[in-house]
Amino acid sequence: MDTFPWLQPLQERITQLATQRRLPHAMMISGGAGMGITSWLTWFESYVLCQHGSLRPCGQCHACQLHAAGTHPDGLRLQPDGKAQLIKVDAVRQVVNFAHNTAQAGGQKVIVIESAERMNTAAANALLKILEEPPAGTFLLLQTDDMNALLPTIRSRVQRLSFAPPTKEQSITWLVNKGVNEDTAKLLLALHYGQPCTGLAAHEQGILVQREPWIRALAQQIRQPMLNTRSLESFLTTEPEVLLRCWTSWVTDIIRVVQTGSTEGVVNLDMIDQLPRIAEQYPQVQPWFRLYDALQDVTQSARLNNNLNWQLLLESFWLRIPSILK
Repeated sequence: MDTFPWLQPLQERITQLATQRRLPHAMMISGGAGMGITSWLTWFESYVLCQHGSLRPCGQCHACQLHAAGTHPDGLRLQPDGKAQLIKVDAVRQVVNFAHNTAQAGGQKVIVIESAERMNTAAANALLKILEEPPAGTFLLLQTDDMNALLPTIRSRVQRLSFAPPTKEQSITWLVNKGVNEDTAKLLLALHYGQPCTGLAAHEQGILVQREPWIRALAQQIRQPMLNTRSLESFLTTEPEVLLRCWTSWVTDIIRVVQTGSTEGVVNLDMIDQLPRIAEQYPQVQPWFRLYDALQDVTQSARLNNNLNWQLLLESFWLRIPSILK
Protein backbone atom coordinates (compact mmCIF):
# COMPACT_ATOMS: atom_id res chain seq x y z
CA MET A 1 0.00 0.00 0.00
CA ASP A 2 1.18 3.52 -0.74
CA THR A 3 2.38 5.55 2.24
CA PHE A 4 0.52 8.69 3.25
CA PRO A 5 2.23 10.44 6.19
CA TRP A 6 -0.92 12.38 7.14
CA LEU A 7 -2.83 9.10 7.62
CA GLN A 8 -0.17 7.49 9.79
CA PRO A 9 -1.61 8.80 13.10
CA LEU A 10 -5.00 7.31 12.22
CA GLN A 11 -3.37 3.98 11.44
CA GLU A 12 -1.57 4.08 14.79
CA ARG A 13 -4.85 4.85 16.56
CA ILE A 14 -6.50 1.78 15.05
CA THR A 15 -3.64 -0.52 16.01
CA GLN A 16 -3.59 0.90 19.53
CA LEU A 17 -7.32 0.26 20.02
CA ALA A 18 -7.03 -3.23 18.55
CA THR A 19 -4.04 -4.12 20.73
CA GLN A 20 -6.03 -3.00 23.77
CA ARG A 21 -9.06 -4.99 22.49
CA ARG A 22 -11.06 -1.77 22.40
CA LEU A 23 -11.62 -1.48 18.63
CA PRO A 24 -15.27 -0.40 18.19
CA HIS A 25 -17.53 -2.64 16.13
CA ALA A 26 -18.96 0.34 14.24
CA MET A 27 -16.83 3.30 13.16
CA MET A 28 -17.07 6.26 10.81
CA ILE A 29 -14.39 8.35 9.15
CA SER A 30 -15.29 11.64 7.52
CA GLY A 31 -13.45 13.05 4.54
CA GLY A 32 -10.29 11.87 2.89
CA ALA A 33 -11.39 12.05 -0.76
CA GLY A 34 -8.31 12.51 -2.93
CA MET A 35 -6.05 12.12 0.10
CA GLY A 36 -5.40 8.37 0.05
CA ILE A 37 -8.42 7.29 2.06
CA THR A 38 -9.30 4.49 -0.37
CA SER A 39 -5.87 2.92 0.12
CA TRP A 40 -6.19 3.39 3.86
CA LEU A 41 -9.55 1.58 3.86
CA THR A 42 -7.83 -1.33 2.11
CA TRP A 43 -5.17 -1.31 4.84
CA PHE A 44 -7.93 -1.36 7.50
CA GLU A 45 -9.57 -4.39 5.87
CA SER A 46 -6.31 -6.30 5.69
CA TYR A 47 -5.43 -5.37 9.28
CA VAL A 48 -8.73 -6.70 10.66
CA LEU A 49 -8.54 -9.89 8.59
CA CYS A 50 -4.83 -10.66 9.14
CA GLN A 51 -4.23 -13.76 11.25
CA HIS A 52 -0.85 -12.69 12.63
CA GLY A 53 -0.35 -8.93 12.51
CA SER A 54 -0.46 -6.90 15.71
CA LEU A 55 0.82 -3.53 14.49
CA ARG A 56 0.36 -4.07 10.75
CA PRO A 57 -0.93 -6.74 8.37
CA CYS A 58 1.77 -9.39 8.02
CA GLY A 59 1.20 -9.78 4.29
CA GLN A 60 2.20 -13.44 4.46
CA CYS A 61 -0.63 -15.35 6.11
CA HIS A 62 -3.42 -17.04 4.15
CA ALA A 63 -5.86 -14.26 5.09
CA CYS A 64 -3.52 -11.53 3.80
CA GLN A 65 -2.98 -13.42 0.56
CA LEU A 66 -6.71 -13.88 0.05
CA HIS A 67 -7.34 -10.20 0.75
CA ALA A 68 -4.57 -9.11 -1.63
CA ALA A 69 -6.19 -11.27 -4.32
CA GLY A 70 -9.61 -9.77 -3.57
CA THR A 71 -11.06 -13.17 -2.66
CA HIS A 72 -11.25 -13.15 1.14
CA PRO A 73 -14.74 -14.43 2.03
CA ASP A 74 -14.96 -12.41 5.24
CA GLY A 75 -14.33 -8.95 3.79
CA LEU A 76 -17.03 -6.89 2.12
CA ARG A 77 -16.64 -3.48 0.45
CA LEU A 78 -19.73 -1.54 -0.60
CA GLN A 79 -19.64 1.48 -2.92
CA PRO A 80 -22.24 3.66 -4.67
CA ASP A 81 -23.52 2.15 -7.88
CA GLY A 82 -25.25 3.16 -11.09
CA LYS A 83 -25.47 6.48 -12.93
CA ALA A 84 -26.99 8.15 -9.87
CA GLN A 85 -24.19 6.75 -7.68
CA LEU A 86 -26.47 5.60 -4.87
CA ILE A 87 -26.29 2.82 -2.29
CA LYS A 88 -29.68 1.14 -2.35
CA VAL A 89 -31.53 -0.97 0.17
CA ASP A 90 -30.90 -4.33 -1.54
CA ALA A 91 -27.15 -3.80 -1.30
CA VAL A 92 -27.39 -2.94 2.40
CA ARG A 93 -29.57 -5.99 3.05
CA GLN A 94 -26.72 -8.08 1.67
CA VAL A 95 -24.44 -6.32 4.15
CA VAL A 96 -26.80 -7.19 7.01
CA ASN A 97 -26.92 -10.85 5.95
CA PHE A 98 -23.14 -10.93 5.59
CA ALA A 99 -22.72 -9.48 9.08
CA HIS A 100 -24.87 -12.17 10.69
CA ASN A 101 -23.29 -15.09 8.86
CA THR A 102 -20.49 -17.07 10.47
CA ALA A 103 -16.98 -16.11 9.35
CA GLN A 104 -15.93 -18.60 6.69
CA ALA A 105 -12.23 -18.36 7.47
CA GLY A 106 -12.76 -18.70 11.20
CA GLY A 107 -11.51 -15.22 12.09
CA GLN A 108 -13.05 -11.76 12.09
CA LYS A 109 -15.19 -10.11 9.43
CA VAL A 110 -14.89 -6.58 8.11
CA ILE A 111 -17.37 -4.41 6.22
CA VAL A 112 -16.38 -1.10 4.62
CA ILE A 113 -19.00 1.21 3.13
CA GLU A 114 -17.51 4.01 1.01
CA SER A 115 -19.39 7.28 0.46
CA ALA A 116 -21.97 6.19 3.02
CA GLU A 117 -23.85 9.47 2.56
CA ARG A 118 -25.02 8.04 -0.78
CA MET A 119 -27.30 5.56 0.98
CA ASN A 120 -30.94 6.29 0.31
CA THR A 121 -33.33 6.43 3.27
CA ALA A 122 -34.41 2.80 3.00
CA ALA A 123 -30.78 1.65 2.85
CA ALA A 124 -29.81 3.76 5.86
CA ASN A 125 -32.70 2.38 7.89
CA ALA A 126 -31.72 -1.18 6.94
CA LEU A 127 -28.16 -0.55 8.16
CA LEU A 128 -29.48 0.35 11.62
CA LYS A 129 -30.21 -3.33 12.21
CA ILE A 130 -26.52 -4.15 12.61
CA LEU A 131 -25.67 -0.88 14.34
CA GLU A 132 -28.25 -1.48 17.06
CA GLU A 133 -27.07 -5.07 17.67
CA PRO A 134 -23.54 -5.45 16.25
CA PRO A 135 -22.71 -9.12 15.53
CA ALA A 136 -19.70 -10.37 17.49
CA GLY A 137 -16.47 -10.49 15.52
CA THR A 138 -17.72 -8.13 12.80
CA PHE A 139 -16.22 -4.66 12.30
CA LEU A 140 -18.05 -2.03 10.25
CA LEU A 141 -16.39 1.13 8.95
CA LEU A 142 -18.32 3.89 7.18
CA GLN A 143 -16.46 6.43 5.07
CA THR A 144 -18.30 9.60 4.18
CA ASP A 145 -17.52 12.90 2.52
CA ASP A 146 -20.59 14.52 4.09
CA MET A 147 -21.20 13.35 7.62
CA ASN A 148 -24.24 15.61 8.04
CA ALA A 149 -25.99 13.82 5.18
CA LEU A 150 -26.17 10.64 7.26
CA LEU A 151 -29.16 9.95 9.47
CA PRO A 152 -28.65 11.18 13.07
CA THR A 153 -29.54 7.67 14.24
CA ILE A 154 -26.54 6.32 12.30
CA ARG A 155 -24.15 9.05 13.46
CA SER A 156 -25.08 8.42 17.09
CA ARG A 157 -24.31 4.69 16.87
CA VAL A 158 -20.80 4.82 15.42
CA GLN A 159 -17.44 5.79 16.85
CA ARG A 160 -16.01 8.70 14.89
CA LEU A 161 -12.44 8.55 13.67
CA SER A 162 -10.62 11.67 12.58
CA PHE A 163 -7.44 12.64 10.80
CA ALA A 164 -5.77 15.90 9.91
CA PRO A 165 -5.68 16.60 6.16
CA PRO A 166 -2.19 16.96 4.71
CA THR A 167 -0.52 20.31 5.00
CA LYS A 168 0.47 22.03 1.78
CA GLU A 169 4.09 21.20 2.52
CA GLN A 170 3.29 17.50 3.09
CA SER A 171 1.34 17.34 -0.16
CA ILE A 172 4.06 19.04 -2.20
CA THR A 173 6.73 16.75 -0.73
CA TRP A 174 4.60 13.68 -1.45
CA LEU A 175 4.04 14.75 -5.07
CA VAL A 176 7.71 15.61 -5.58
CA ASN A 177 8.60 12.14 -4.26
CA LYS A 178 6.29 10.77 -6.95
CA GLY A 179 8.36 12.50 -9.63
CA VAL A 180 6.35 15.72 -10.02
CA ASN A 181 8.34 18.96 -10.10
CA GLU A 182 7.56 21.47 -7.38
CA ASP A 183 5.82 24.13 -9.51
CA THR A 184 3.62 21.52 -11.14
CA ALA A 185 2.83 20.08 -7.70
CA LYS A 186 1.63 23.49 -6.50
CA LEU A 187 -0.55 23.87 -9.60
CA LEU A 188 -2.03 20.38 -9.20
CA LEU A 189 -2.91 21.06 -5.55
CA ALA A 190 -4.50 24.41 -6.41
CA LEU A 191 -6.61 22.88 -9.17
CA HIS A 192 -7.71 19.90 -7.06
CA TYR A 193 -8.63 21.49 -3.73
CA GLY A 194 -5.43 20.45 -1.97
CA GLN A 195 -6.00 16.76 -2.73
CA PRO A 196 -2.59 15.25 -3.57
CA CYS A 197 -3.89 11.90 -4.83
CA THR A 198 -6.42 13.52 -7.14
CA GLY A 199 -3.70 15.84 -8.38
CA LEU A 200 -1.32 12.97 -9.06
CA ALA A 201 -3.99 11.03 -10.97
CA ALA A 202 -4.69 14.10 -13.13
CA HIS A 203 -0.97 14.52 -13.77
CA GLU A 204 -0.56 10.89 -14.80
CA GLN A 205 -3.55 11.19 -17.15
CA GLY A 206 -2.01 14.24 -18.82
CA ILE A 207 -4.84 16.56 -17.80
CA LEU A 208 -2.52 19.58 -17.44
CA VAL A 209 -1.41 19.23 -21.05
CA GLN A 210 -4.94 18.63 -22.32
CA ARG A 211 -6.48 21.56 -20.47
CA GLU A 212 -4.45 24.15 -22.39
CA PRO A 213 -6.32 23.68 -25.70
CA TRP A 214 -9.60 23.31 -23.78
CA ILE A 215 -9.20 26.71 -22.15
CA ARG A 216 -7.70 28.32 -25.23
CA ALA A 217 -10.76 27.29 -27.26
CA LEU A 218 -13.21 28.65 -24.66
CA ALA A 219 -11.29 31.93 -24.40
CA GLN A 220 -11.41 32.27 -28.19
CA GLN A 221 -15.15 31.62 -28.26
CA ILE A 222 -15.61 34.37 -25.66
CA ARG A 223 -13.40 36.89 -27.52
CA GLN A 224 -14.45 36.10 -31.09
CA PRO A 225 -17.52 33.83 -31.14
CA MET A 226 -17.72 31.31 -33.97
CA LEU A 227 -21.06 30.07 -35.28
CA ASN A 228 -19.63 26.62 -35.98
CA THR A 229 -18.36 23.85 -33.73
CA ARG A 230 -15.30 22.62 -35.62
CA SER A 231 -13.03 23.56 -32.72
CA LEU A 232 -14.88 21.06 -30.50
CA GLU A 233 -14.20 17.97 -32.58
CA SER A 234 -11.12 16.94 -30.62
CA PHE A 235 -12.98 17.38 -27.31
CA LEU A 236 -15.74 14.87 -28.01
CA THR A 237 -13.67 11.92 -26.77
CA THR A 238 -12.96 13.69 -23.47
CA GLU A 239 -14.78 12.61 -20.32
CA PRO A 240 -17.51 15.28 -20.04
CA GLU A 241 -17.07 16.04 -16.35
CA VAL A 242 -13.29 16.46 -16.71
CA LEU A 243 -13.66 19.05 -19.48
CA LEU A 244 -16.54 20.86 -17.75
CA ARG A 245 -14.71 20.93 -14.42
CA CYS A 246 -11.73 22.53 -16.15
CA TRP A 247 -13.86 25.23 -17.77
CA THR A 248 -15.80 25.85 -14.55
CA SER A 249 -12.59 26.31 -12.59
CA TRP A 250 -11.33 28.81 -15.16
CA VAL A 251 -14.59 30.81 -15.23
CA THR A 252 -14.63 30.83 -11.41
CA ASP A 253 -11.16 32.38 -11.46
CA ILE A 254 -12.36 35.07 -13.88
CA ILE A 255 -15.30 35.87 -11.59
CA ARG A 256 -12.84 36.26 -8.72
CA VAL A 257 -10.69 38.63 -10.79
CA VAL A 258 -13.69 40.73 -11.88
CA GLN A 259 -15.05 40.95 -8.35
CA THR A 260 -11.78 41.73 -6.56
CA GLY A 261 -9.58 43.25 -9.26
CA SER A 262 -6.89 40.83 -8.14
CA THR A 263 -5.59 37.38 -9.06
CA GLU A 264 -5.12 36.46 -5.41
CA GLY A 265 -6.81 33.14 -4.66
CA VAL A 266 -7.11 31.92 -8.25
CA VAL A 267 -6.37 28.23 -8.82
CA ASN A 268 -5.18 28.32 -12.43
CA LEU A 269 -1.79 29.53 -11.29
CA ASP A 270 -0.14 29.10 -14.67
CA MET A 271 -2.67 31.49 -16.27
CA ILE A 272 -2.44 34.42 -13.89
CA ASP A 273 -1.27 36.80 -16.63
CA GLN A 274 -4.07 35.74 -18.97
CA LEU A 275 -7.02 35.97 -16.58
CA PRO A 276 -7.20 39.79 -16.21
CA ARG A 277 -7.09 40.22 -20.00
CA ILE A 278 -10.00 37.81 -20.45
CA ALA A 279 -11.91 39.49 -17.63
CA GLU A 280 -11.67 42.83 -19.45
CA GLN A 281 -13.89 41.46 -22.21
CA TYR A 282 -16.86 41.75 -19.84
CA PRO A 283 -15.93 43.97 -16.88
CA GLN A 284 -19.29 43.40 -15.13
CA VAL A 285 -19.60 40.18 -13.17
CA GLN A 286 -23.15 39.25 -14.26
CA PRO A 287 -22.19 37.79 -17.70
CA TRP A 288 -19.59 35.57 -16.04
CA PHE A 289 -22.11 34.34 -13.49
CA ARG A 290 -24.46 33.45 -16.33
CA LEU A 291 -21.68 31.51 -18.03
CA TYR A 292 -20.90 29.75 -14.76
CA ASP A 293 -24.58 28.82 -14.30
CA ALA A 294 -24.75 27.49 -17.87
CA LEU A 295 -21.72 25.29 -17.20
CA GLN A 296 -23.37 23.98 -14.05
CA ASP A 297 -26.49 23.11 -16.04
CA VAL A 298 -24.46 21.27 -18.66
CA THR A 299 -22.54 19.42 -15.94
CA GLN A 300 -25.77 18.37 -14.25
CA SER A 301 -27.17 17.10 -17.55
CA ALA A 302 -23.98 15.18 -18.29
CA ARG A 303 -24.02 13.61 -14.82
CA LEU A 304 -27.65 12.49 -14.76
CA ASN A 305 -28.52 11.69 -18.36
CA ASN A 306 -28.19 7.95 -18.94
CA ASN A 307 -28.62 8.35 -22.72
CA LEU A 308 -26.31 11.31 -23.04
CA ASN A 309 -25.64 12.74 -26.48
CA TRP A 310 -22.42 14.47 -25.43
CA GLN A 311 -21.81 16.02 -28.85
CA LEU A 312 -25.26 17.61 -28.99
CA LEU A 313 -25.02 18.86 -25.40
CA LEU A 314 -21.56 20.36 -25.91
CA GLU A 315 -22.39 21.98 -29.26
CA SER A 316 -25.61 23.49 -27.89
CA PHE A 317 -23.70 25.09 -25.00
CA TRP A 318 -20.94 26.30 -27.32
CA LEU A 319 -23.28 28.09 -29.71
CA ARG A 320 -25.16 29.73 -26.83
CA ILE A 321 -22.05 31.34 -25.32
CA PRO A 322 -22.44 34.71 -27.16
CA SER A 323 -26.06 35.08 -26.02
CA ILE A 324 -25.18 33.95 -22.48
CA LEU A 325 -22.59 36.73 -22.20
CA LYS A 326 -24.70 39.51 -23.71
